[in-house]
Amino acid sequence: MQLGFDATVAGGLPAVNLGQRDLAMADIYRLEGILNLTSNYILTSMAVRNLSYDEALAHAQAAGHAEADPRLDVEGWDAANKLVILAHSVLHYPATLGDVEVKGITGLAVETLQQAVAEGKRVKPVAVAEREGSRCRLVVGPAWLDWSHPLAQLGAEQMGIVYHTDVCGVISAAIVEETPMPTAAAMLRDVISTFSR
Repeated sequence: MQLGFDATVAGGLPAVNLGQRDLAMADIYRLEGILNLTSNYILTSMAVRNLSYDEALAHAQAAGHAEADPRLDVEGWDAANKLVILAHSVLHYPATLGDVEVKGITGLAVETLQQAVAEGKRVKPVAVAEREGSRCRLVVGPAWLDWSHPLAQLGAEQMGIVYHTDVCGVISAAIVEETPMPTAAAMLRDVISTFSR
């Protein structure tokens, strides 16, 4: 029996299924994602609502988007684990957590985020896997994105994935997760898929 795990990466967003199944005929040479809702919620709240990090974290916790102990999320390790899953399942690259360069969001000041907005950019918590010859470079951390980038346009309660391919061009998908319901539905999808094979 195989194990379904698409829901582990970005909740209700079928990020793994999109890469594995729908882009099976393409060579994916780069993927980018906002894979952690907590970090995106905090950074977006700081930039848009002029909140300090502590205020934005408190709002995220009150809204149910952050754990009581958010360290795995805000230090980048949750997204790093999800990036390893994508590297294995979509890029067929045997990555380990030790292969990922990880930087969290805790050191960012609200002034930095607002300066990015003033320059037509957004600072987002981005996970990137990019092929470099026979290897893949894996990075998680705050990224300064042009406003036109699909991930830069995501709101506080969104996650997204962007696949760069040879024959299909650039494919992006996003989800709004205001509640845990999309993740719960994705878990059920994984169970149904596993037992229907």
